[in-house]
Amino acid sequence: SHGSCFQGEIARIAIIPDALSHADVINASNNPGSLTGLGAFGTRSLADALPDVDAGHKVGGDVPILFSMERRADFEAIQLHHGAHVAACYLVLPRGAYALVPRFEIAKTDFTMLFRFRLAYGALSERNILMGNWTYPWQFLISVLPGGRPGVNLRKNINSHGSDPVQDFIALEGAAVIQENAWTSMAVVWSRSTRSCTVYVDGRPTGRQDAEMTRAPSMDLQASHHPHFRIGSKEDSEGGAGSCFHGEFARIIVYGRALGPDDIAFLASS
Repeated sequence: SHGSCFQGEIARIAIIPDALSHADVINASNNPGSLTGLGAFGTRSLADALPDVDAGHKVGGDVPILFSMERRADFEAIQLHHGAHVAACYLVLPRGAYALVPRFEIAKTDFTMLFRFRLAYGALSERNILMGNWTYPWQFLISVLPGGRPGVNLRKNINSHGSDPVQDFIALEGAAVIQENAWTSMAVVWSRSTRSCTVYVDGRPTGRQDAEMTRAPSMDLQASHHPHFRIGSKEDSEGGAGSCFHGEFARIIVYGRALGPDDIAFLASS
C-alpha cells in the first residue's frame, strides 16, 4: 500500500548486539570495517558478506577446494559479461549474461560441484546452464533442463567432432524437479575410481550413472586448456535458446574430491 515501500538504494545495514555510545556510532559510520554485529550488509564484495569457506565449510577433514565464490581471491577473479552483476550478496545473471572464472583442473581427479541458486520466473521454458567448459574440445556441462530436471554431461578423452554418439562418459538426467523462484542446492559428484557420477538436489540423491567406457583410453575427462570456465553460458552456442542462465547464484564451490552423501546433505543445509 502507499507509504509501505522503499524506492532507492541501501549501501549498508548493520545490527549490533550492544547499545553504542555516541563516539561508537561516529566510529562505526566512518569505519564500517569495525562493525562486529549480528549481521551486516553492504560490505565491499560478495566474498566479504558471506562466510569464510575455509573456516565454515570444511567437510570430512581437509577437502581441497578448487574454486569458491566465497573465497576472496576466487571471487575477485570472476569476470562479468553482458549485464551480469552482484546485488545483495548474489551473482545475478539476467538471460544472456554470464561470468568467467579461471580454469581449474578436473580432468584427472574426483570432484564435487556445489551450486545454490534461484531461477527466475519463466526460466524453465528452456535449459539453464549453471557451469560449463563447452566448446571444442568439450569437457563438462552442468545444467537445469527445460521443465526443471538437473542435467550433467561429462566428455571422455577421445578425439571428437562434437556429434559422436560415444563421446560422453556421463549423460545424466536427475529425477527431481527444480522449481522457479525457489532457492535450490544442487551438487554433482564425479568419482573417477568408481567411474560414476551422482547428482543431488537439496541434499538428496536424485540420479546416478556409471561411465560409458567404450573407446575410452583411461578414466580421464577430456583435456582442456581453455583459460576460463563459464558460469551461466554454453559457449559453443552463446546467446542461443537453452544456452544461458536466468536467475541468481548464492554459492558456487568446487571441491577436488568426491564428497559423500552426509557431506552433501550438510552443505545443502548450511
